[in-house]
Amino acid sequence: MRTKYSIINMLVSVGGQIPNLVLAFLARAVFVRCLSAEYLGVNGLFSNLLGILSLAELGIGSAMCYSLYDPLARKDEETIGQLMDLYRLLYRIVAAAVLAGGICLFPFMDLFIKEQPDIEGLGFIYFMYLGNSAASYLLSYKQTIILADQKAYINAACSQIIQMAKSVLQIFVLLLTGSFYAYLAVQIFCSLLTNLILSKKADSLYPYLRTKKRPPARPEVRKELFRKIGAMFFHKMGSILVMNTDNLVISAFVGLVQVGVYSNYLMVLNHVKTLCSYVYGAFTAGIGNLFALEQPQVVYRTYRTLNYLMYLIFGYCSAALFSLFSPFICLVFGENYVLPMRTVFLVTLNFYIWGMRQITLKFRDARGLFWYDRYKPFFEVALNLFISVWLAGPMGIDGVILGTIFSSLMTNFWVEPYVFLRYGIREKWKIRLFQYFLTWFFWFFLAAFAAGAAYWLSGFLPGESFLCLIARGICVTAVYLPSVLLFTCRTEEFKMLSERMVSLIREGIEKRKGSRLP
Repeated sequence: MRTKYSIINMLVSVGGQIPNLVLAFLARAVFVRCLSAEYLGVNGLFSNLLGILSLAELGIGSAMCYSLYDPLARKDEETIGQLMDLYRLLYRIVAAAVLAGGICLFPFMDLFIKEQPDIEGLGFIYFMYLGNSAASYLLSYKQTIILADQKAYINAACSQIIQMAKSVLQIFVLLLTGSFYAYLAVQIFCSLLTNLILSKKADSLYPYLRTKKRPPARPEVRKELFRKIGAMFFHKMGSILVMNTDNLVISAFVGLVQVGVYSNYLMVLNHVKTLCSYVYGAFTAGIGNLFALEQPQVVYRTYRTLNYLMYLIFGYCSAALFSLFSPFICLVFGENYVLPMRTVFLVTLNFYIWGMRQITLKFRDARGLFWYDRYKPFFEVALNLFISVWLAGPMGIDGVILGTIFSSLMTNFWVEPYVFLRYGIREKWKIRLFQYFLTWFFWFFLAAFAAGAAYWLSGFLPGESFLCLIARGICVTAVYLPSVLLFTCRTEEFKMLSERMVSLIREGIEKRKGSRLP
């Protein structure tokens, strides 16, 4: 059942994201032709600035999702209802905190903008972003129970349908009015609509959530939950500050226009990350269920299998991005929005390092190991800000990205697998940690070699059309995947993944045959 739900979640999410990608890029292409690069910079700056205010969320969502796994498995409606009531209260407090923090931050806006843009009503635009950010917490909490119940495909389907409608509406609004206010109003309306629909869906799936009078959660339950929230806050802080301060540093030390140029690359990256997250995110609730029912040896075997799958996915995506990033940006947005290849290399390297952490984080979070590395984010954030600000002056965008890469390698790279193996698996953790690093470096150099070869060969294909872009993509695929599979086909991870895939195919065939029997 775990595998079935994981596959459904993945197929629905990935299938819906592909048309979304096309529409999102089309909407951005219209945006850069109807509005100036400064508007792109404002969009990136305000999104990141208010993203930092989401620190008020404290990691409540992750801690609550973990707390729901056990009562959902036991169908304990009373405990589920109590936790969701507490969750609703906490998110109302978060919404108020975000609103208050945004209002207090507004007078200091000039500190984050090196050169004031020629944009009217900048304050009004800021408060539109702020209102959307605060309001989203009032209804979004109900999505967590759907996710924890291994039904992420419901969230994905609803979100993606409304996202597609949003992109189409924004294109029409820009072509008809050329107004950034109207463009932003469509974005806010669609965000609120998504949360409202999913809230109603959660009520229909779990009707006991509508019960008005219910005793509060037991003191020991609240104590354990707040303990996890306290630990998750540190992780949330690290993630938010590292992910959202890059554009702030670029805006303050390099310029708002450069934020706009860089934001196109971030948009592509974020869509690729979203696609990939649907793959590993589909296993989230299943991993929590795995820890609850299986022995550590089974968990570790599953971890290695999924880690190898993530390597194949993120390695291939990194190779494709390195070869296709600049041609794609030039084709869709124009030559003025293309960054140097050294910047593209750093962006791609940062993406690969980030991607190879994700499955370890999923296992760590599913096991509830937030407490053991709770201080790690402090060091990551301090290193990231220090290096980024230090290098931003002489190196510009490159220095900011290097700050993120170095801070991640000096903290996340070794702390996260250590915590998972030491406290989540326990058995032979020192040997397995050594094997993890050995494998990581082997995979990295193999991916770098294959990606470099793919980039060199794809460079011989002339032209700047979509057909040429597709031809380069085919070239990257034909060079990268066979090279990687050739050198990993004898590893245990490859064998475990192959066995699992063959088993799933057989189960599917047998089930299909059984359904045809009279």
